[in-house]
Amino acid sequence: MNEVKKKRLGTMIWIFILLIIVYPVYYYGPIGYFIASLYINGWLNNLEIRESYEPFPPVREDNIIASGSDLLKKLGIHINATPVCNKIRSLTNPYEYYIVWENDKTRVGLTISRYKKMIVGFSYSQKQKSLLYNKNPISQNEALQKAEEYLSLIGSPKDAVLKEIKKIRTDSLHSSPFYAWKIRWVKNREGYEFRDQVHGSVDIIIKVDIYTGELLFYSKSPWWLISSNCPLNVKVTKKQAIAKTKRFFEWVLKHKVLKVKSAKLYIVSPNYTYLMIPPYDKFNTETRLTWVVEVKTKDMDKEIHSELRYREGIARIDASNKKFLDLYF
Repeated sequence: MNEVKKKRLGTMIWIFILLIIVYPVYYYGPIGYFIASLYINGWLNNLEIRESYEPFPPVREDNIIASGSDLLKKLGIHINATPVCNKIRSLTNPYEYYIVWENDKTRVGLTISRYKKMIVGFSYSQKQKSLLYNKNPISQNEALQKAEEYLSLIGSPKDAVLKEIKKIRTDSLHSSPFYAWKIRWVKNREGYEFRDQVHGSVDIIIKVDIYTGELLFYSKSPWWLISSNCPLNVKVTKKQAIAKTKRFFEWVLKHKVLKVKSAKLYIVSPNYTYLMIPPYDKFNTETRLTWVVEVKTKDMDKEIHSELRYREGIARIDASNKKFLDLYF
C-alpha cells in the first residue's frame, strides 16, 4: 500500500471515529457519550477477540468445482453442462463460490463457503417436467427419511436438532404442483439454540418434492461452524435481562418499551456486526450464552411523526456477567 492510500485510509478511519462520537452526542445530548462508548467498546472488543479468529485457507477455483461435482455424483444428479463458478461476497459470509450447471432441461446451483469448503446452498430444477397431479404425495415421515438421507450425503452435523417439518408452497417449476416438504434443523447444545444477528437461527433447511421426494433446495447457515464450547453459566435471570434492556431503551435512548416480544437464552457469536472490519479473511469462532431480548418501543419525542415513533430493537446481554454485548435498533 503506497503512502497516498495509507493517508486516505487514515483519514477515513478518523472521520468514522468522529461520526460515531459526535452523532450520538448531538442527537442525545450528554448521555450520547455513553452511547458512543458502546460503539467504541465494540471495536475494542472486536480487536480483543481477533485471536479466536480462524483464517480462511487458500482455495483454488478448480478444487471448489471438483467438490461441487463430487456432491452431485453423491446425490445421483447427472447433468451435461459445463460448470460456471463465480466468487461472491455478502455481509454474512465474506467469501462464497456459486457454481451453476445449466442446459436446456436442467439447472443446478451450488454455493460453497471458502471456509472449510462447506456446502451452504443448493437448488435443483428441471425446466420441462410434466406435473404429477395423479400421483399420491409422500407422507411426512417419508419426507423426513428422504431429507435425512440427503443430509447424510451432504454432511450431517452432530449438533443438529430437528426443529420443524411442514408442507409449503414453492416457486420451483420442478416441484409438482408447486408444493414441497420443508424440513429444518437448528444448531443446539444442551437445549440452547444458536443464533446469528441477520437471519435468526443457525439452521439447515431441506426442501423435497412432495410427490417424488427429490431434493429441491438445501441451505446451511455459514455460522454453523462457530464454537460449541462456550460456558453455560446462567447468572442473570430473565427478569434482570428484561429490566436492564428497558432501562437502557427508556433512560438512554428515550424510547418507552411498549412490549417485550421475547426474551430467550441463545448461544451467539459476539460482535457479529464488527466482523466485517478488515482483514476479511478471518472467521470468528468465539461464542457466549446470551439473553436476547426483543422489544417494541415508542419514541418519547412528541414532535416526531406518529408512524416514525414506533421502532423495534434487540439487546444481547451476556448471561454470565450481565454486560451488553451489542444492541440493534
